[in-house]
Amino acid sequence: MEHNNQTDQAEEIYVEVNGLWKIFGKKAEDILKYNKKQLRDFRRHTTGMVFQYFGLFSHRTVLYNVAYGLKVSGVSREERLSKAQETIETVELKGWENYHPSALSGGMQQRVGIARA
Repeated sequence: MEHNNQTDQAEEIYVEVNGLWKIFGKKAEDILKYNKKQLRDFRRHTTGMVFQYFGLFSHRTVLYNVAYGLKVSGVSREERLSKAQETIETVELKGWENYHPSALSGGMQQRVGIARA
């Protein structure tokens, strides 16, 4: 199985069933042979997850929901808010940054979850 994901930078992700991953043009790696630290780093810095129920924080705005993952990763406030704003624009939610998830449609909430991932 192969999956292509094209972004604005025309980067590609290839995933092979046998556990070898070729990511952003890097050499294919067998992630099944990673030690605990390598696997943790791979999960933190390379992959993201979007849950069926989105896992959004009801008490945080769209902007702060999107920025949350960067916060727990130790990214500075200025940088994480800038990146969050850029990602919000990518998922076409510009203008909704200061709203809470309850004000958004289901599809919009899903895009917030995707942006956070």
